[in-house]
Amino acid sequence: MSRHTGCEDYVLQLLQILEELPDVRQDKVDKLRKQIQQGSYQVDAGRVADRILEEALKDLLYRTGKNVN
Repeated sequence: MSRHTGCEDYVLQLLQILEELPDVRQDKVDKLRKQIQQGSYQVDAGRVADRILEEALKDLLYRTGKNVN
C-alpha cells in the first residue's frame, strides 16, 4: 500500500472534483439559446478578435519553443 503526500492527495481531490463537473453548463447554454432566439444576443467583435490573436500568438510561441505564460 502506497502513501500519498499532501500534495498528491490534493491533486487527487482536484481530479475527483473535475470528474464530477458536468461537461456542459446547461444554464449557460439555455441562456444563450434564449438570447439567440429572441434576437438579443450580441457578439463583441473586438473581444473575439483579441482572443483569436491571443491564441494564435500562444500557438506560434509554443511551436517555436518559446515559453508561454
